[in-house]
Amino acid sequence: EQKSWIYFSRFKMNLHHTADLSRQTMAVAANGAELPVKTVFAFALAHFKKAAISQISSYSSHDVDSAEVKWVITVPAIWNDGAKQIMREAAYEAGLTSLLQPDRLVIALEPEAAALYCKSINLMSTDIHPAENTSLAYQSGTRYLLADLGGGTVDVTVHEVERDDLIRELHHATGGAWGGTYVDEKFAELLESIFGKDSMQKFRSEYRGDWVDLISIRFEGAKRYAEFGENIYIELPPSFHDFMKDEGKSVNDCINRFNSTDIKCRRGRSLAICYPEVEKLFESILKSISDHLKSLLEKISGIQFVVLVGGFATSKLLQLYMKKALEGRSEER
Repeated sequence: EQKSWIYFSRFKMNLHHTADLSRQTMAVAANGAELPVKTVFAFALAHFKKAAISQISSYSSHDVDSAEVKWVITVPAIWNDGAKQIMREAAYEAGLTSLLQPDRLVIALEPEAAALYCKSINLMSTDIHPAENTSLAYQSGTRYLLADLGGGTVDVTVHEVERDDLIRELHHATGGAWGGTYVDEKFAELLESIFGKDSMQKFRSEYRGDWVDLISIRFEGAKRYAEFGENIYIELPPSFHDFMKDEGKSVNDCINRFNSTDIKCRRGRSLAICYPEVEKLFESILKSISDHLKSLLEKISGIQFVVLVGGFATSKLLQLYMKKALEGRSEER
């Protein structure tokens, strides 16, 4: 059944990486099929719209109509105006609103939305460095750096709290394509080195559902909860073992031929990656992020807090790396 569907992965980054972005820019599916990236976004937004309306209606005394909703779509701060326009047009195509009612759609920057959310819940405490007195976090004059660490991009803003509950931007949004999915790509490259590039590309094409399960669920969990100095274990899908047999290979033999003490087969079905190899998966991206944050902390004086938000920010290795890299560079924490 999966072969009757077209699977698009990480198409959001098309709007960042494409230099000559236009309405004709295409997104490429896992099987090589192409659709305009705006259309792919429209399908995704239509799904979110349906789910949101259903959820809102379940808490309302009547069925809510899309026209009653003011929609807010958050986008990476490093996107250019062309990318934001593509997103707006995709929202129109998805039926969120129309050209006749453009005020019912707001395109907001992800780090600014995150900053407002953190402010609304007075969030300045983390597992790394709990704030002893969170009431100080949003007093007038407080300066903080907020890094929104997503799957594809990292967006960074610097704000100062002013009187009357207002926030002033001290530095325009900056960042880069340093999101958590680049760790996934390093893992995919490692798999190609162990099991063969041609074999992995074939498995990825013929077993798309199991590939997504391997990267987005099995490896994602290991990536998120990996601890400093500890190994990670990824259980390979049963279909992968059968596939490798059909290729005339065995998982265990491939790992042995790879000849690394940091890669092992565990109980015949799991891939054990020892910490030195785990560190290699993360190091280039973490260095890019920390170097950028350091440059802002050196450039802007008086920053008292560094706040990490977004899916990639849940990575324990990332949290520890940033704490060590930025220690002593902000005035308070």
